[in-house]
Amino acid sequence: MAEMSVDAQLAELSSLLSDQFASQSTRILLERAETELPGYYGLLLQIALTPQIAETTRLQASIQLKNGIDKHWRKSSRTALSDEEKERIRARLLDGCDRETVPDRVAAQLFVATARVARIDYPTSWAGLFRDIASRIDAARTDEETLVRVLRLLLQVVKSLVSVRLPRAREHFQQTAPELLRIVAVAYDAFEEQVLEHFESCTIATILVADLAIKTARRLICSGYELPYQDELCRRLFTRLCSDFDRVWNIVSGLEMRNIDPRARDELLRRHIVHHGKLFLELASNSALESIATNPNFVLMPGSMELVRRYWAVVVAAAEVSSRNHGCIRKVVLQGMQLVKSCLKLVAMPSVSMRLINSEATEEIRCALSLLGNSLFAPDSLTQMLENLIIKFFVLKAEDFGDWENDPEGWMLSQEASHWQYEVRPCAERVFEDLFSTYKRQLTQPLLEVLAQYKDSTIGQEVLIKEALYSALGISAQHLDEHFDFEAFIPHLERDTTNKHLPAIVRRRVSILLAQWFSVKCSEQARPFVYAIIANELASQEDGVALAAGSNVHAFLDDWDWQLDSFRPFAAHYARSLARLLSLAEHQETKMKIISGLGLIFERSRNFVKDEVEGVLSIIQQQWDEARDEQLLAVAMLGLLTRIVTSQSDRSVLMCCYPVVAPLIRHGTNASNIEHIYLMEEALELLHALLQSASEPDETLVQLFSIVLEPQCLRAQGESLRKLLYITESGCLLLGDALCQHGQACKLIEQLVVLLGGFEAAAISHVAKALDTVIITCGLPAWDPASIRSVIFAALQTDDSVIVEVCRMLVLARLLITDAKAVTTAWEPDSSHRLSPARMVEHMTEKFDSLSHPKHRKLVAMAATVLVLDSTDQIIKADAKVIASLGFLWSHVLAEVQSQAGEDRVFWPDDTALQAVEDGIDDSSAEIARRQQLHAEDPVCATRFRVFVRAAMQVIDVSLLGESFASLLD
Repeated sequence: MAEMSVDAQLAELSSLLSDQFASQSTRILLERAETELPGYYGLLLQIALTPQIAETTRLQASIQLKNGIDKHWRKSSRTALSDEEKERIRARLLDGCDRETVPDRVAAQLFVATARVARIDYPTSWAGLFRDIASRIDAARTDEETLVRVLRLLLQVVKSLVSVRLPRAREHFQQTAPELLRIVAVAYDAFEEQVLEHFESCTIATILVADLAIKTARRLICSGYELPYQDELCRRLFTRLCSDFDRVWNIVSGLEMRNIDPRARDELLRRHIVHHGKLFLELASNSALESIATNPNFVLMPGSMELVRRYWAVVVAAAEVSSRNHGCIRKVVLQGMQLVKSCLKLVAMPSVSMRLINSEATEEIRCALSLLGNSLFAPDSLTQMLENLIIKFFVLKAEDFGDWENDPEGWMLSQEASHWQYEVRPCAERVFEDLFSTYKRQLTQPLLEVLAQYKDSTIGQEVLIKEALYSALGISAQHLDEHFDFEAFIPHLERDTTNKHLPAIVRRRVSILLAQWFSVKCSEQARPFVYAIIANELASQEDGVALAAGSNVHAFLDDWDWQLDSFRPFAAHYARSLARLLSLAEHQETKMKIISGLGLIFERSRNFVKDEVEGVLSIIQQQWDEARDEQLLAVAMLGLLTRIVTSQSDRSVLMCCYPVVAPLIRHGTNASNIEHIYLMEEALELLHALLQSASEPDETLVQLFSIVLEPQCLRAQGESLRKLLYITESGCLLLGDALCQHGQACKLIEQLVVLLGGFEAAAISHVAKALDTVIITCGLPAWDPASIRSVIFAALQTDDSVIVEVCRMLVLARLLITDAKAVTTAWEPDSSHRLSPARMVEHMTEKFDSLSHPKHRKLVAMAATVLVLDSTDQIIKADAKVIASLGFLWSHVLAEVQSQAGEDRVFWPDDTALQAVEDGIDDSSAEIARRQQLHAEDPVCATRFRVFVRAAMQVIDVSLLGESFASLLD
């Protein structure tokens, strides 16, 4: 194709594009042409702009061009386009605005391609971009359709440049923003007036121009200016937008009252008023000070406080409609409440944060807030706002009852605070929370007075108001703890739960309210009454009521002052009820909350709920089979099993866990399952918990331990490898003899020795610790000579890291004190590298000062001594250099022995419990006892070092030690 003329290349490429979905060979040819054909992307642009070619082919060409920008436009790309081809493309990209020759779909792709090029080339290689766009806007003043095209292009380019982070590019964009905003403002002024004055007769293009102008202006004002409130053009446009808001709202609210099918013009205007709100909201939130204060740019704009008051009036007036309307009205109401919330945040801003704002603006902010405080937040208005929020937004509507009947679980999830930006009631709750926290002194008494009036209501509309007041009481719990006697209010809540005349949707509020107040103000004496109420709710026959209680159980257990004694009588009932609800729940979010509560029950109650383990396990097995595609839920269930296993010390209970747990661990660690990517970490945690909690070896555990020997496991990195090494230690402590009998110990040693020989310093200490445990528990019979030789080779190597050298030496020292003859015998077959005891003693002496732990220093001293004593070479026992090295090692350890107040140990077995907890081992698990026994029997801990040295002095030439050495043995 490269030898063809340009016209022939154009025809051939057009043919390939039209046929690319028909055959594999065509796609291959296109992929080759992308990198091999000179001017490929220029030809694509030419195809996209040629009217004679079919529209589908032109669309494919524009998509290929758009996708190729990111891959080949940058100079750093291996297949970067030439500067000449880039220039040719840039020269014609803006021709996509020609509506006479370029279809809408093709133009849309070309606009995105233009934006991607601008993000890379502006301003260095395309400095005249905005000048060219501005000239096209000026030329299209009388042609609305073309003006829409050009404004769409400008919007795409501005959106792309807003995300640029390079200082130079942002600086150039901010320098260009005022001129662009001037052009956009002129277009908005001209066409917005037409929309507002002649809405019924104006064209769709007219509304589109005004809408595109405001969308572009939002990005220019919020990202093109550091302090937009100081710019006269921004202030003027903001003032115009504020004045237009009421007029647009009047038209939109009138459209909502008409019971006719919406026209395209109507939908555009609805979107238009939402875009007004987006500009106001982004201006109020987009700030470098966002983490500590609300952006002052909005509040310092002229008319901003009056705008907030008008928005609040719209919120109140449209409250009833917004509960039924899921379109424009609801969005406007949400935007109004979020603007009020932003102002409340600014009112509550501390004076320290205020000083961080431009000092010239501080006084203006105070004036604006004073204006707000004298109007919307005036004392009389605050009570009215409180009433409006509760009555108009908190009170349940007929639609809520319908949604509750159809899907109570789904309705409750939709009311959660995590969705507050998109749902009216949760958003109102957040506004109420900020309002109450800012003005709690003024609002506390009115709220409590209304609550006292309605707390005993049982029928009619008053019940719904009471439920709304309960919601307000829960939200304000943190601020009412000193003003409201919640414990005296608990009997009222108990009566509500037993009153079957109350709707279930109202009764479900009781458990939510109790959860909100439990950690704020609930004494130990009152907690059993709360537990009893929740127990009744969990046993409710209304699924919604029970699920609401089950979703909040974790709040009653995850408390700083929680005590088991008061909860113990309810523990078994809670566990049974939550297990039932887990099978009843349909939504993943609800199941996750129930699983969290179940885990806390087992973790806190331990053996007091052992009778419920089997029932919970059967539910988990059932849920696992049903939730194969819900990975987060599967991870949560593995975490729950870990907490169950960790909490139980009864062997019979643990044995009943094995049939359920073992297959899940194998599934979660099986590399052939794609799910293992998500499940591996939790599956290993569960395996570790099993090994820690088991009191006796078991065949199932031996089979599960073989997972560690899988090739992909010990090749893991980071936390996964650390966990596998912890599992190795726990497995050897429990299954040492069984691993030797099944031949697993030898395989494990081979893999660990490989890690010891070539691993980085960050993880080598964990590998050495695991090998130390393997040597003690499995003994040297499990070691083959090749592995021993590998350890010796590694120990004699010089490494850049002292930590690596020391860790390798400690493993060799452990081998020597376990069976020095086996070590030397394993080395001797290689006559070319015969082990020299003198060389090894010298090496240990050189590294001795790098050892900090007393146990390690004693281990090395004993290993060097054993190496000399067990040597068949009698000359070494009288070698002055070797004896001096031993004296050096002995004297340091004996000095540490003397510092132990008469005790002849330098390592205390009781320390193992603390070390195990630091390693993440549960302090109540059976493994703690195994570790304490292991360290008590460890020769390094059990050997009396004075006695050991005296015995060694009977064999060597003690005259070489000097007379002063004997004083250390006294």
